[in-house]
Amino acid sequence: MPMTELRSGLNMYYEIHGEGEPLVLIAGTGSHLHKWHLYQVPYFSQRYRTIVFDHRGTGKSDKPDIEYSIPMFAEDLCDLLDGLGIARSHILGHSMGGQVAQQFAIDYPDKTHGLVLSETGSGPFPGYDFPRGIPLQTCLTFARVDGSVAERLKDSHLGEFWYTPEFRNNNPEIMEKILELAMMQPPPLKPYLRHIIARQNHNVTDKLDRIVAPTLIVVGDEDRFAEGTGDFVKQTRHLHGKIKGSKFFIVPNARHGVFWEHPELVNSTIHAFLSELGENE
Repeated sequence: MPMTELRSGLNMYYEIHGEGEPLVLIAGTGSHLHKWHLYQVPYFSQRYRTIVFDHRGTGKSDKPDIEYSIPMFAEDLCDLLDGLGIARSHILGHSMGGQVAQQFAIDYPDKTHGLVLSETGSGPFPGYDFPRGIPLQTCLTFARVDGSVAERLKDSHLGEFWYTPEFRNNNPEIMEKILELAMMQPPPLKPYLRHIIARQNHNVTDKLDRIVAPTLIVVGDEDRFAEGTGDFVKQTRHLHGKIKGSKFFIVPNARHGVFWEHPELVNSTIHAFLSELGENE
């Protein structure tokens, strides 16, 4: 089992698929690496040395009972890559993983080749805010499902947040597989809540000008339904305006789950962007 001990002493689970330029896929809040296996690992591993991993608090990685933060997650990734002997790589993050990717690009610019940010934001900015801590609606959902993280994930994926009604209704077999992967190895409640708190407290709005890596920003045109985090179309537009030279791609007829709702379009768009960057130096 590919497990490595980081400098912090944390044991982190990871997988490497394929060969070539290193590409790291960073999952979102409380998520493990399994969801990347449906479409992204098969596609990108044919073109890149694709690295996926379980955040601290998820999957097979350690789940220390301490406060989590986005800078901590970025440091975990840096330690993982250093341990693997990877000096520089493409970094792709979805949702909270996009926050980690931003932080990584800010803290470790020399280690970031290309940057892909999807369905994510930098934190509050003038004219836009959202609550810190655990959003009220999330608390109410957990009360309804008796504190079950698996049921909370199921509720979220079947609701208005992740996918358009058309996709959910027209693709029952794909939805069944997505739910199976999303609910696989759900984290314990406490680390999952620590992930939410880390996500809600993230704020690098005043540091976005420090991102120097070529950046592609991706968002579903209907991704406006998040509990507690608000409108991701507005947030990604803000990222685009603040990250110098960034490219912006809106995925039509998509919500938060663009990687699974339109995998061919999204994967090929990302590959085209990364291919333009040339060989890793």
